[in-house]
Amino acid sequence: MARETCVASLDAGSPTTMQVTKQGNGQTYAETLAYLEVLQPDEVLLNEGRKSSQLARKIMELYNHPTLAFEHTGEWEEECGEELNHNMQECQPRTVVKFISRGCFDQTRGSEVLRRVARAETYDASVIEEYILLSSAHAVIVYTQQSLGANFANGSVFLSVSSGGNNRMAIDRSTLLQLELLVNSKSGKTKHSLIGTIDKTKTVVGGRLLRTNLMMPPTQVDTINSRLDLVDLFLSSEDFFYAVLEHLSRLPDVDKMLSNVALIPKAKPQNMEQDESVNVRMAAKGIAALVGIKSALSAMPALASVLEGQLASSTPAKEQASPDGGMQEETTVRTDRTSLLIGLGGGGQSASSGKLEANHLLRAIACTLRQPQLNEILQAVSDIFTPSTEFSRNANAMRHQECFALKAGEGGIMELLRRNYLANVDDIYKKADEYAELYGFHVVVKYTTLRGHFLAIPAGASVDLPVVFIQPTKAGRYIHCTTEHITSLNTRAKDNVRDLLLLTYSSIQEVLDFARERYDALAALCDAIALLDMCHSFADTISISSQSWCRPIVVDPDAPVEEQQDGISDELTKSMIIRQGQFGIEVPPSGTGLTEEFIANDTYVAKETRFTLITGINGSGKSTYLKQLAIIVVLAHCGCYVPAEQASIPLRDRICARIGNTDDQENNISTFMLEMKETAFICNNAGHRSLILIDELGRATSNEDGVALAWSVAEFLLKTRAITFFVTHFSKLNELADIYPYAQNTHLESFLSAETREIKYTHRIQPGACRVPTDYGVSLANACGWPQMVVDRARILEGQARSQLKTDNLSAHMLEAKKSRMQAQQVVERTIKSLKGYVAVENAGSFDLLRRELGALHKQATPTEDEELCRVIHSVLSPPGLKPMGTPNGDDNGTSSISSSSSEESQSDSSSSGSE
Repeated sequence: MARETCVASLDAGSPTTMQVTKQGNGQTYAETLAYLEVLQPDEVLLNEGRKSSQLARKIMELYNHPTLAFEHTGEWEEECGEELNHNMQECQPRTVVKFISRGCFDQTRGSEVLRRVARAETYDASVIEEYILLSSAHAVIVYTQQSLGANFANGSVFLSVSSGGNNRMAIDRSTLLQLELLVNSKSGKTKHSLIGTIDKTKTVVGGRLLRTNLMMPPTQVDTINSRLDLVDLFLSSEDFFYAVLEHLSRLPDVDKMLSNVALIPKAKPQNMEQDESVNVRMAAKGIAALVGIKSALSAMPALASVLEGQLASSTPAKEQASPDGGMQEETTVRTDRTSLLIGLGGGGQSASSGKLEANHLLRAIACTLRQPQLNEILQAVSDIFTPSTEFSRNANAMRHQECFALKAGEGGIMELLRRNYLANVDDIYKKADEYAELYGFHVVVKYTTLRGHFLAIPAGASVDLPVVFIQPTKAGRYIHCTTEHITSLNTRAKDNVRDLLLLTYSSIQEVLDFARERYDALAALCDAIALLDMCHSFADTISISSQSWCRPIVVDPDAPVEEQQDGISDELTKSMIIRQGQFGIEVPPSGTGLTEEFIANDTYVAKETRFTLITGINGSGKSTYLKQLAIIVVLAHCGCYVPAEQASIPLRDRICARIGNTDDQENNISTFMLEMKETAFICNNAGHRSLILIDELGRATSNEDGVALAWSVAEFLLKTRAITFFVTHFSKLNELADIYPYAQNTHLESFLSAETREIKYTHRIQPGACRVPTDYGVSLANACGWPQMVVDRARILEGQARSQLKTDNLSAHMLEAKKSRMQAQQVVERTIKSLKGYVAVENAGSFDLLRRELGALHKQATPTEDEELCRVIHSVLSPPGLKPMGTPNGDDNGTSSISSSSSEESQSDSSSSGSE
């Protein structure tokens, strides 16, 4: 029985986005555990009332927690109060598992809290119906507020719900790893992965949006096309590209700015000591947020001017002069916020109806940067800050901003504290110079936010440090240390800063409250910058790549014909077409010194050939070809160009991959068991809008079992109507194409040299089954350096084994299958296609050719012993109005009769296919 779980995650360092993911699990909770491995959380919160549950035990095992013993005292208080600070068990430096009160998982309170803190466009009626979503989200929000000592401002959290659907493509954790979308499968690092190849973002929000889109690509055509339009503009104008690059590179961390605005200090702390520490911390964060706001908002007008200039130059003059901007009547004009939501992948189905105006996303971003509320916030900040205040990435410089950012009058305690702070810092530097002169080696003053001021001495300056230097630690080429005198001065400087922050607390909070009232404007600004940065990153990747990239045509195969894009044929809406597709990930050097390039390949999958069987010998590139296809599909859905000369991609709502033969030693799962589990997940979740990639199913068991399993899975996937690429070494599976009309055979080309018996690879995809002799395994062993005696003996034993093999048990099954209705249907379909093909040609010529073709089909139908089918074929052979055999030409009536029959048969065939 499937068990449904929900994981709500939030980054405490940037608590403005909450990711909520639901998984359907079997008895092992494999999907939930896999998702936790992808998240790599610092803390995992579990329900105290479910300590002994199977899920809790497995999570504890995942992080190697020795016990579950955990005492919990106290009763539930408002917002979970004190209990959250006591129920903790830490067993690893990186991951902490905490059991919190079951009252924290309250769905009723969760609904109330989410309604208050979630942004309006992300909270809808469907969220209220998900009780596990509400309870998980409530626990995370309450715990975060308690840990940070602050509450979330109203409408400050972007709620991202992922459960397959919701206008997002579902990609499970196993597929993410096998396709190397986020990390390299061998090194476990982002380098040489897809995100490592295309991530050229300059902002934190842009990088986060890119990562989110690779994990859950959008599935709305308007979203994809609007992003592609923006990428087109970057690629078409070099000046525009570099102007935006310069502005993005100088922006402060707007994500942290937004996070500090979103947190509100708790009104009534429990004691004065906590009150003072909270005020100091929140004042420091508030100043950092306002400094970032001042720097970011000051840069927005210049960036908006660049975008507006490009928008004006990309719009023809006649369109600008027209009253409606040159838009046709059917063009749908969206508000800036709606256009921005469409670009982000939201807005719902209704938001994407109608044809959008040209460059609507660029126009929406430019208008977002010009929001009047942003000018109001900037003015409020400028009223209390000095003109020289600006953002800096240096920690010491930002500490200086905390002390001197606010305007102050003549005299007063603030001026006194600032002078004392400067005097203490100056004494630290003077004392460091004294140490350098006294002991004869270089002494440097350094600063970190956590430690404050300390000294750094070159590691080779002296073998033994003088006793005056205490707390020495080795850090690279330096020894970090301090002295009692430096420590005293550092403590005084910290006290000065703390007193200054307490003095500025009320002024800072007043301006922050003013900004919180306009939080939507700041949130929209961050969304606009993230979108701009991500699309600029796409263009940057394309411009520096040595491969050929193209704009993909992404279509919805289920959309009505009238809603399809102009100029898109019906064939493109139903087919996946990739011309000269290439591998999109930067690959590390092989270490052989050879500069090998990936071979470009074509891919064509129509509705009639949705199941592609791929064969080929080891090393021919089958697994790489599967990854290449998936990467192209993911990039197209993200709104990025793809590495190919031409590409037409139908929308997919799920990608499932089973690539590679490895075991899972951590969970004590063998290669075959892991293969079966992953295949079961694919079969249980595959649909007609899925992309399925399976590599070498059944290789981890015997040949008999492997063929049976692979055959049955292939038949099952054929019935789901999903686009499937099925790699196999079992030659028997090539006969699927003879039985099922929707299957096609392809292979990765290679051949054995007749003289040297060496394997030669071309790495090119070709139609038909692989024809390389089946004894290539021995030849491959020979090429790998096996002793010649062993190779010769292997060839002898291989010949003996083949002579003793009995007829495969599948032969009987295949013979029965050929007698089945499926084979009969295939013959009927071929008959109809032949009729349509001959009649459609204007100069069809003699009907004798048509009758000859139908006669051949009749002979094919006869062995099936299907009397009904034979009657159908016989009636087609002698339709009313057709002249007797041998007549050179048919009349118009004959032609009309045949066309009518073809149409009726086509309609009948369509009905049967639709109900399959």
